[in-house]
Amino acid sequence: PAEIREVLQRVHEQALRELAGYSAELLNEPAEDPRAVFDTKLGSIFFCPHHEMLHAGQIGLLRRLLGKMPVR
Repeated sequence: PAEIREVLQRVHEQALRELAGYSAELLNEPAEDPRAVFDTKLGSIFFCPHHEMLHAGQIGLLRRLLGKMPVR
């Protein structure tokens, strides 16, 4: 868990550094992926952590089904 948190923290810090360089106009442009959940590029960025949490929940469910303890 500590290693996972460390990686997520580094990704978060890098994302903040990069996002600072984008204008509001650019982020409000339509998302390029036609399957995007949100209409804008900024909305797609907001979706990213939700998507990761979805997979974390799936991993947690699989762990429970295998009789493992939760990762805390």
